[in-house]
Amino acid sequence: MATATYHSFLIGYALLAAALLAGLYLFFSLKRDIQIAARHQDQLVQAIAERLQQAEQPLLLEAGAMDSGAMAYPSSSSSVRAGFNLNKRVQAMRLLRRGEDVSHIAAALAVPRKEVELLIRVQQMTGVAPAPQRPVFKTVTANSLRRANSAAVGSGGDGSELSSD
Repeated sequence: MATATYHSFLIGYALLAAALLAGLYLFFSLKRDIQIAARHQDQLVQAIAERLQQAEQPLLLEAGAMDSGAMAYPSSSSSVRAGFNLNKRVQAMRLLRRGEDVSHIAAALAVPRKEVELLIRVQQMTGVAPAPQRPVFKTVTANSLRRANSAAVGSGGDGSELSSD
């Protein structure tokens, strides 16, 4: 009887040891696979970097030829102006929402009328509707509340005689 329990413990420990060994084998094989995949990725990155450098060399040669004066570009201080910047676009849309004329907007922002018309067409094509005007709320003062209450009491409480401030 004692040998039967001894054998059952021995079998249990043997199975536990086998499971631990299998787990260690799986861990180290997975670690090896990850290292192999990392080396492969490093090789791919290296190959892409080499191809990029090879493709970049002709472009650098062309850029060097352009810098040496092969092509003349206008300088940034020339009379070419930038069109609408973001601030002018916002101002133009605000003036448009207020109902200003296109020629007035162009004069106010010092841009050609055609640019303002183009901005309007682009806004219409993108479907961006002008933002609705925010309602203007009046400040409520103690005097205005007293007048409103007295008017409501004097008229029977229907509030028909309210005066606006």
